[in-house]
Amino acid sequence: MPFGDGTGPAGQGPKSGRGAGPAGFQRGFGRAAGRRGAFAVSGSSDEVSQLKNQTAYLESALENVRKQIESLEGKTGPE
Repeated sequence: MPFGDGTGPAGQGPKSGRGAGPAGFQRGFGRAAGRRGAFAVSGSSDEVSQLKNQTAYLESALENVRKQIESLEGKTGPE
């Protein structure tokens, strides 16, 4: 909020921005982003598939971070 008065960008009211702030909650993983009860398990195969894809993506991202850390520390292999 520009002036902390709740009017939003250019005085257009709340939730009129791009959703990057804590009031928007428009960005996140999967369909559950920004919903109440986002961690409730529904058991649908579509949701299970999404969660498996998200897991693979996050594991890959973590591996890339670990490789970058090793590179920056000058390590070439496991200790």
